[in-house]
Amino acid sequence: MGGKGKWSTRVSRGGEFVGDEEEGDVDGNANDGNEGHGVCFHLSNGVSLFWEIVVLGYLDLPPCAWCPTLGQRDPVFCATVALFVGVEFVHALHGGLVYVVDSVAVLVVGWVYLVESDVWGPEVLQRVATPSSIFVMNLWLVQWLKKVFPLTFVSSSQVVFSKKERNKDAFGAHSSPRNITELVSHFGKCEMRMMSRTLTILYAFILYFTPALSTNEKTRSCRPASSVQCRSHGCEIFNYQGIWEDRSICKAASVARPTSEAQLVRAVAHAIYNSKKIKVVSRHAHSLSKLVCVESDGFIISTENYDSVIEVNRKAMTITVQAGTMMSDVIEAAAKHGLALPAMPYISGVSAAGVISTGAHGSSLAGKGSGVYEYVVGMRIVVPGSPFDGYAKIITLTEADEDLKAARLALGTLGAISEITFALRPMFKRSVSVYVKDDFDLENETERFLRAHTFGDIRWLPSHRKVVFHASNRVSVDVAGDGSSAMTGAPTTVADIETGAYQFDSIQAEADVDAICNLVGNGTIQAVANGNGFLNDGKRFTGYPVIGFNHRMQTSGKCEQVPKQKDKSCTPTQILDKNETTCSWDRRVHTSLYFDVELRVPLSRFREAMADVKKIRDLNPQRMCDLGFIFIRSIKKSEVYLGPAEDQVTMELLTYRPREAGTPKWNEDVYQEIEQMLIEKYGGTLHWGKSGGHLFGGLAKQTVNLEKFLEVKGRFDPDGVFSNDWTDGLFGIGGKGVEEWRDGCALDKMCKCKEDKHCAPSKGFLCRSGRIWKYAHVCKKVK
Repeated sequence: MGGKGKWSTRVSRGGEFVGDEEEGDVDGNANDGNEGHGVCFHLSNGVSLFWEIVVLGYLDLPPCAWCPTLGQRDPVFCATVALFVGVEFVHALHGGLVYVVDSVAVLVVGWVYLVESDVWGPEVLQRVATPSSIFVMNLWLVQWLKKVFPLTFVSSSQVVFSKKERNKDAFGAHSSPRNITELVSHFGKCEMRMMSRTLTILYAFILYFTPALSTNEKTRSCRPASSVQCRSHGCEIFNYQGIWEDRSICKAASVARPTSEAQLVRAVAHAIYNSKKIKVVSRHAHSLSKLVCVESDGFIISTENYDSVIEVNRKAMTITVQAGTMMSDVIEAAAKHGLALPAMPYISGVSAAGVISTGAHGSSLAGKGSGVYEYVVGMRIVVPGSPFDGYAKIITLTEADEDLKAARLALGTLGAISEITFALRPMFKRSVSVYVKDDFDLENETERFLRAHTFGDIRWLPSHRKVVFHASNRVSVDVAGDGSSAMTGAPTTVADIETGAYQFDSIQAEADVDAICNLVGNGTIQAVANGNGFLNDGKRFTGYPVIGFNHRMQTSGKCEQVPKQKDKSCTPTQILDKNETTCSWDRRVHTSLYFDVELRVPLSRFREAMADVKKIRDLNPQRMCDLGFIFIRSIKKSEVYLGPAEDQVTMELLTYRPREAGTPKWNEDVYQEIEQMLIEKYGGTLHWGKSGGHLFGGLAKQTVNLEKFLEVKGRFDPDGVFSNDWTDGLFGIGGKGVEEWRDGCALDKMCKCKEDKHCAPSKGFLCRSGRIWKYAHVCKKVK
């Protein structure tokens, strides 16, 4: 029993005086025969400390790990957590003598932070710059709740009142017990205190950690701007980079943003009635070629609000979605029913209609292959109609219809897609291991590797003579593992995006080869040791293989998944607050521009094609440093009319593009020669939605059945309402082509140079023949 002084309490119920409690000592122990009550007091504080440490562990914030790094960017958050845990540790050792220190410290730190950050009023949750303001404010709220609701909320510190006065409130009236501790003292039950302390900390966890995580993500991120922006004089259509391949401007007279099929039909009918051309565009327009451009007096339909999941049919193993539904939502909805879509592009923030219309894919030669369009088993398409039809009608296609082979991949030229039904498979997991090897035998290893691994892909670093192999295989759901992919698409602050872009622009302008090689290639190799974007438990990488459910491993990208918000910092044309996060490609931010050319070489000819690319590389390996890596994947031959006629290996080249028109790239000739060689010598084709310019000329003839596709197109849209000059050029309709002859046209890939003026003669870049592929015409720096 304690003997440091006696106190008593007077208890009232409903304002009526009841009587004195038994006397106890100043550390809160009552003389109720429970000799272990003092131990219980310290033990309960220990439970409090334990839960706070658990909370920090849950957030992956052990002090030794997070303070040095996070403390530099957000010292208030670091200091507050340290103070809170430190004071609680003192409580566990010495009881409740420092309750006031705890409360005052939190109040002071919170006040200082709010003043320092200039964060006030109801906008606090919209303008928070770091997690600390929400964290501190909620700590503040927790302390206030402890005082306002003492009987239902245990104080994180035990308040010790003076002997006879502790039963009086500020007005001198007798009051009920002020907290659970007094109630426990009255009944002498240690178990009640232990349970209350535990529930208190759990409640605190929910109250001030969960909002800090969820609210911060919603309020500090800018949703990428819509692909269509309209003003009083008309509309403009943007792709995600904000620049089309030929640097032209895509305009439209007006836009419709339907939310239902009825509205979509009315939009098409309205345009047909008024003799307008029509193109359909998704929320962010991830295509670089001008598939969605329409004439300046034309009509654009945006599917950004046409994005609902209609139905998941578990028995039939299908999912039906509206055209604008993000693929991330498609695979998540399927997963909730234990189903999976085997094929997906590597970025999930793209629309269902956009994915199939451009032939987007993953990597696989197994089963149906990697083309997402291969899993389409049904569609509803709105096409032009007669006046009797109301100028628009709906065509429904199933697997039984031959026309589905045209509609699965149509470049948006048949009509406006309303709904898509995908075939699914029972859920499975993927097992991924990543390793690095020298590239000396890559031409022979590639086919073996792609056939041996269900979803395997390769990243070749030609200037470093290294290869990163991603061995990705299908495994049973019974195999342990809850991994995920965070390879691409994570939200990034505007400040970080622009800092990196200005740095890269500078070294490109200076042709600083050493800096480029160190910056780009080495980072790719080093990433392998850190999981290369894969996380074993969704939080951290601990080693290969990384195993997880298909929908969490096959794709990534969270930067687009931001709800619409009224944040004054995020305008349609710019992001005012550099601490806001967004996608690294957001056109409102100064980010590096690039050409994204995906060349598709027949698998049967890949070995010799790779050998020739190596010959170009060997002339000067450093001239390919800025490429980073060539992304190698596989696509299976198809029955879809505009699909590949044989198995293909894709080689994706992401190359830097100068921001100013007419500015050549210091190693322009290297990539032009590779591109022309793979198309002209090895029968290559291109990804329909990526870069290519003049290289697209005549490629439609290498598809499965262009003639049959054009026959279907003629029936669905006889007047070419859903076509434009670019798609007519792709198909060779009306004698049109895709080349564009003007000064500097070769720099934008719009022509294969014939004269020096097609390059940049004033800057020393002249039209010359290739060094390995002599039929190539490239823009080369001549000394």
